[in-house]
Amino acid sequence: MAQSRKSIYDDLAASGRVATQEILFATGSDRLRPESAPTLKQIAAMLQQHPGLTLRIEGHTDNGRPKDENLALSDRRFALVPFVLVLVGYVVLHAISNLSNDYFGARRGHDTDDSPRRRYTVHPLLSGAVSSRLLVTGLLILGAVATAIGVYFIVLRGLPAVLLVAAGALVLWAYDAAPRALKELGLGELAAFVVWGPLMVAGGYYVITGQASGTALLASVPYGLGVMSILVGKHIDQRQFDAGQHQRTLPVVLGERRARLLNRASVVLMYLVIVAGVVAHALTPFALLVLLAAPRAV
Repeated sequence: MAQSRKSIYDDLAASGRVATQEILFATGSDRLRPESAPTLKQIAAMLQQHPGLTLRIEGHTDNGRPKDENLALSDRRFALVPFVLVLVGYVVLHAISNLSNDYFGARRGHDTDDSPRRRYTVHPLLSGAVSSRLLVTGLLILGAVATAIGVYFIVLRGLPAVLLVAAGALVLWAYDAAPRALKELGLGELAAFVVWGPLMVAGGYYVITGQASGTALLASVPYGLGVMSILVGKHIDQRQFDAGQHQRTLPVVLGERRARLLNRASVVLMYLVIVAGVVAHALTPFALLVLLAAPRAV
């Protein structure tokens, strides 16, 4: 609706809202065009004359640009503090996951001196590098940091952040620490997809920008599939050992043949989702750079 000839304040007082087509941005940019200045000056003058007035301002992109570009323009709400806290939070949560895996793996007898894992990494407890007490202390400190970051985002974003934090905490606990851990039930690999995909990528996008995004959710799927594929591949290699330790990983549950088929399907789907997203203008064409790695995935 075009702005009327009456003053902006008169229109606002009459209907409680004003729509104007006279505030314009350069195509493909978040920079205002010079012809927007008169309307902006009117609004500034109105706010000076009525200091108690509160405005809610909304702007919308047109359909003249690809969807992925318009998403960046519409949701360009990058905030340094939320971004840094998301980055630090993810590093902390990854550390908690790894240390928790070490602690409960050793405590429940899943990790032993003949574990396949000992061939490619050092187990902090079994190697004697740290004591159980020191490891638990580290977990508590990291947990306090993660909790503080979670509280910050709950205050900043409200109920959606509560749900994201609760979901992350639940999966983190259920993966290793629960009486029947997810990785003992053939669900650990699927949990990795959910956490490293939608929860981290789409959830992180929301707490940084304050906007839920279907495109961010789409972009999260290939990443989650990639992490799940790595985990499935590792568990295929140590399937016999895990079965002997009553670790019902997904390859143990499915068997080696079906687990390999699942892993191949996950890798193929990872590339297909990216290509489909680019074709639908939901993802940037630069995402196709991942195809350079496709020969190594065959």
